[in-house]
Amino acid sequence: MQTVTRINKNAHKILDDIDSLYAYTSDVAKPSLVRPTYDKSFECLVDLFGRYWYEEYPVNYAEFPYKPIKPIDNKNLILAFSGGKDSVASALKFREDGYNVYLYHVKHVNRSFSDEWEVAQKEADLLGMPIFIDDVKCKGNHIWMEHPMKNMIIANGALSYGIRENISTEIAFGNYTSSELADNPFDRCAGDCMDMWETYETILHRILPNFKIHCNLEHLGETLDIITKHKELFDNSLSCLCRHSLRPYRHDWVRDKFGVNLSPLRCGSCYKCAIEYIYLADHDLTEFNEAYYKYCLDQLLKVLIAEGTVPYNFRMLWEHFMMYDIEQSKVYDQVDNTAILLGGVRWL
Repeated sequence: MQTVTRINKNAHKILDDIDSLYAYTSDVAKPSLVRPTYDKSFECLVDLFGRYWYEEYPVNYAEFPYKPIKPIDNKNLILAFSGGKDSVASALKFREDGYNVYLYHVKHVNRSFSDEWEVAQKEADLLGMPIFIDDVKCKGNHIWMEHPMKNMIIANGALSYGIRENISTEIAFGNYTSSELADNPFDRCAGDCMDMWETYETILHRILPNFKIHCNLEHLGETLDIITKHKELFDNSLSCLCRHSLRPYRHDWVRDKFGVNLSPLRCGSCYKCAIEYIYLADHDLTEFNEAYYKYCLDQLLKVLIAEGTVPYNFRMLWEHFMMYDIEQSKVYDQVDNTAILLGGVRWL
C-alpha cells in the first residue's frame, strides 16, 4: 500500500485526510483495503475520480466537525517552487505585484529528478527569496504515470508550512493549467487541471472559507516572456522532462548531432525543451539551427501521436503548443504555401 510520510506534521486534520485519500486511490483495487471515511466535502473530488477514471470509486461519507483556521492577513505568499521556468517566473511576477514571496519545495515527490531540490535552492538564492525544503516521501506504487493528487500533497505541505511558521494562509502554484480534466489524459494531466484544484479549494473552504490557490501566469508564453529577461535564472531553471540520470546523454547527443549548445539542465529532446528552443529561435534569443528546429517540431508531433491527438496540418500542430502566431515561426515560409516533413509525414 502506498503511504505519505512527512517530516513535519500537517497543520490540520483535513490535510491528513487528503493525504489518506492519496494513499487510498493508489491501492483502490485491493479488496482487502479498509475504506476510509471522509467528510461530505470530499464528495466533489471523488466525483471526479468516478467520472474520469475507469474503475468504480466507492467511498463512504460522514460528517466531521473540522476546526476552522484563522486566516493570516498580510502580503505574504507561500509559492510551491520546483525550480522550473514556471515557478521562477511566477515568483518574479508575484514580487513585482507586491507580495513577500516564501518558497516551498518538496524533495522526493518527483523521483526522476533527484537534483531538483539543488536547482530549487540555487534559484532561490538567485532570486533572493527564503526557501523551505521539505521532505515528503510517498512510498509504494500507484497505477498512474503521475498521481492525480500529487500537487495536492504539495499544497498540503505549503499550507502547513505557512500556518506552522505564522507566515501566510495564502498559497500559489506556477504551473497548473486553465484546461479542464475532460480535455486531458487523466493519467498524465489530472493533477494540473482546474477541476482538480477547484475540488481542493472546495474541501479547504471547510476550514478557510476564503481559501484560494493563486496562479498568476496565463500560459507558457508569459513564463518565457518573463524569465528570458533574466538569463542566469533562465539558464539554471529545470524544466526538462528527461530523468536526471539520462539527461547528460541526451544533451550530448543533441550537441553532437546538431551542433547546438544547450544549458546542462536541458536534454534537448523532450517536448518542453523543444518548445523552449523554438520560442528562443523565433524571438532571436538564440542562434537559429534549421535542422534542430525541425527536430523540435517533430518531438511535439510525437507527443500528440502518443496522446492520440494527431493534428490535421502544421498550423494545428503549432496552435496546440505555441503561444504566439504561426507567422513568427522561422520555418513559416516553408509551410505557408508549401510543405514541411515531420515525423516521416508531409504536413501541408
